[in-house]
Amino acid sequence: MAISQQLQERIEALAAELRYEVHGPRGCPPWGTKFVDMEQETTEIGDAIHAFGKQLAAAAWQRGFAAAPRKAFVGDGQDANWSVWRRHFSRYTPILDFIHAICYVFAATVAGRPLREGAAIYRQWAQWVWSGEVQQVIEALRVRQQELGLPEKDEQESPRSKVADALRYLENQQSRMHYAEYRRLGLPITSSHIESTIKQINRRVKGTEKF
Repeated sequence: MAISQQLQERIEALAAELRYEVHGPRGCPPWGTKFVDMEQETTEIGDAIHAFGKQLAAAAWQRGFAAAPRKAFVGDGQDANWSVWRRHFSRYTPILDFIHAICYVFAATVAGRPLREGAAIYRQWAQWVWSGEVQQVIEALRVRQQELGLPEKDEQESPRSKVADALRYLENQQSRMHYAEYRRLGLPITSSHIESTIKQINRRVKGTEKF
């Protein structure tokens, strides 16, 4: 079945957006890229993020978001997201995506424990996060870190490194994790439905099947 020129252009635009989401503005660096080249690439990505932030702010203004009495900026823990928030959306309530938060919490609770034991602890910690009592999770993670010890430099995937990652993540993002208050105000606490839609479009655009 033939598709219209307008639909073809839209598909190409969506594919470009998806490539940007996955690989950034220039794509993955080729094998053998020197550090100085990657440093230049990092500078260019920073410039691209700044440019994207301006475009995002313009789009939000055009759609009248500024007039809304309650506004939220939802993102994961990447510094780039909060750089855009600080520069362009500081009047919006900053919210760490709840799904990202509990993923770190789950990884920490089962690290170095049998799954059954870790699952019970996870249910308690996840309830604390849901209720906005993040400090209790942080305190529990500090105790667990003392039990396991600190990870060595560049240590990855060990139980103590996963606990350290979760502890660092929650400490850095704690100010954006007042989920009980956000729900009371009717604000969103996750962007997972948007990310899911992007993945569906990605599969349809890049897949060989027609459905």
